[in-house]
Amino acid sequence: MDQIAEYGPRVSGALGTVLSAKGQLEGGANSDRALRYRARQLERNAGQEVAASTMAAQEEQRKSALITSRAIAVAAASGGNTLDPTVLRILQGISAEGELASATQLYNGQERARGLKEQATADRYEGKMYRTAGRKKALGTLLTGVTSIANTWGSDSDKPGGVFSEGTKQVDYDGRNTG
Repeated sequence: MDQIAEYGPRVSGALGTVLSAKGQLEGGANSDRALRYRARQLERNAGQEVAASTMAAQEEQRKSALITSRAIAVAAASGGNTLDPTVLRILQGISAEGELASATQLYNGQERARGLKEQATADRYEGKMYRTAGRKKALGTLLTGVTSIANTWGSDSDKPGGVFSEGTKQVDYDGRNTG
């Protein structure tokens, strides 16, 4: 019973240290996994942004072609010549506006995608930092626990190196009988 009273706190302290260190390792690893998952989602979203902006750009080109067609029809219906310099300038303006709108859609989609990819890269980096921090915290916890256990183990005697009981006789760490 004396051994339980003597060694119980030390054993439970050691187990607590190990469990705490394991929890810190797992916490860092879990954060890393969650951030890597989020990074994959962001990259998927970036691809969808590019696809959506491509479709929007094509829609702008389609609208420009419809407006150009309508302008030609109106010019012809009014008795004007579609090769008239004024009509040609209007048609060129419509075409230029359509190209600009289309290019703007593509650019905006690519910029949104770039931002999402940069965030994904940052998330991966942050995950690695959490994993590293978890390892360092776990190591610190283990070292603190080992130091604490070593200090309490050696505090039973005023002799250097400490004394522990072996049955009813006490011996020091070198095996010499101390009592």
